[in-house]
Formats: sequence, structure tokens, C-alpha cells
Amino acid sequence: MMNARYLIAAALAALVTMSADGGIHYEFHQVKSSSTPGAKPVILIGAATIDGPKSRVEVREGSSSGVGQYVVTTNGGTEYAVVNPESQSYTVRHSGEVAQGVQALGVTVRNMKIEQEYLGSGPQIAGYPTEHYKITANYDVAVNVGDLSLEQHVVATIEKYTTLAFGDVAPAFFGAPPTTGNSEIDLLIEAETTKIPGFPLKQAITVVSTLDESALPQSSLIQVQPSRQRRTEMTVTAIGRVDPKPGLFRIPVEFERLDNPMQ
Repeated sequence: MMNARYLIAAALAALVTMSADGGIHYEFHQVKSSSTPGAKPVILIGAATIDGPKSRVEVREGSSSGVGQYVVTTNGGTEYAVVNPESQSYTVRHSGEVAQGVQALGVTVRNMKIEQEYLGSGPQIAGYPTEHYKITANYDVAVNVGDLSLEQHVVATIEKYTTLAFGDVAPAFFGAPPTTGNSEIDLLIEAETTKIPGFPLKQAITVVSTLDESALPQSSLIQVQPSRQRRTEMTVTAIGRVDPKPGLFRIPVEFERLDNPMQ
């Protein structure tokens, strides 16, 4: 199966709320960019259908390797499948892998400070009025690379334009927010996923990380970029209530399950 990173990113951007009354179908446009030299924006255009604890997110167009694939879950995101219709295969993933990934990277987060603001009414998006919220998180990150510890200060800004037209946020869709085992990261995840009411019709996440170059030994040959900015912006372009078709959330029985997501 092709690399599923962009599909999962799209799923996480899209699957943050659910309707309190019936199914919702919406289309979205997502752009990921980075200040890293030579990095090109990654564009995803797709659609999502959510019906209670069941969901399906499709990537229809874009510049990533995940175009044509989709993510489906029937239990609110605890377990989800990345499906590749072209190869007639799929890979099952679990939310607990987030914690394993953080631990495997040797990432330490500390000094987390989070501020949440309500910025008033926002513009109409996809035909619905919105409310504007902003979360700002400042924290320090240490990443262990062999015997070397790279220290960074991070400022993450999350802006959301939400609507209550489709019901308030329902945390039961995911159950409890996914945890990483790091209390500070979990605090940020909780703030992002449960503290802002409404369905996000637009969301922009900007992360600026600045390296503490004094932590590098003078003899180090590692070439690093002192400061880097990453931004992910997702906008809903159309949304409405639907009665999902039978079988929309099922994986065809003839598709092969792959244990290695990189196959």
C-alpha cells in the first residue's frame, strides 16, 4: 500500500466532531506547507461522511501519494482502516500507535503553557455562520538522536471557525481523546479536540519551532535549520445532512489486509 501519512493527516483534520442528529457529508480542501528549503505545499481535496461512530474520509485529488485511498472506521476512531481500492488492500491502524510513536522517537515535552481565546463571530463558510476561536501553546521539546539531545522551543497556534448548525462537539465519537503517555502533549490534544464548541468549518494549525543551537556541541557536523514553520489549513467547501448508503463504511470482502502499511 502507498504511504498513508497524508490520508491519516486528512482524517485527523476532518474527523474532529460529529453530528448529534443523523449523518453529515462534507467536502474539504487542505494545504500543508513548510518553510524547509525546497519543500512544496501538499494539497488534499476530499470528502468525509460521518454517521454516529462510523466515518469515511476520501482523498479525491491532490499532490500526495494517498490520492484515491480512503480511511474508514466504525468505532469512533479507536481503530481505523486505510483502504487502497487500486491495489484492493487495506491496513488497520490503532489510536494507541500515537503513544508508541512518541515513545519510539524519544520525544520529551515540558513547560507547556496553553491559552484559549474566543475572538467573536467569524465569516460565513460553506453557507453557515461561524465563531472564531484560537488556541496558543508554548512548550519546549527535546528529541534524542543517538547521544545527542536536540532542544527546541515551539509555538503552536490553532485557529478554528466553528458552527453549531450541526450540533455541538460530541467527544463520544472518538471516546476519550487519544493519549501519548506524555501528560503535556495530552493536555494540548485535549484542548484542541474537546475545549472548543461546534463543528470546525475551517481550521489552521501553525507550528513554529526554534532550535536551541547552544545545545549542539561545537564539533557537531549536523546541519540544522535554526527556525522552521509548518502550517496545515483545512477548509470545508460544502456540507449537509445525508442518509449514508448501505455499505459505505464496509471494506470489500475481497480486499487483502496488509500487516505492513508501507507495502
